[in-house]
Amino acid sequence: MDGLGVSAVPRLVLPLMAFGQLVARPLNDPVTVRKLAVHAPRTPVPPTASAYFLHRLLHTIAAAEDDGNKREGQGE
Repeated sequence: MDGLGVSAVPRLVLPLMAFGQLVARPLNDPVTVRKLAVHAPRTPVPPTASAYFLHRLLHTIAAAEDDGNKREGQGE
């Protein structure tokens, strides 16, 4: 079968891969957890690019968590 490939990627990456004809399947076991950290200087007003990056990061994480919670509820 030509063009077949398998890769394990974090759920946060899935929106970035939406352009392709890809099928995503969750890996349910074992459950993986990782910590993300963002370091920013203490300034009264963060640079626009930094503020936007943090906003998008938090939005993407919240959406991924919401999607994961919806999937967990479907099996009940």
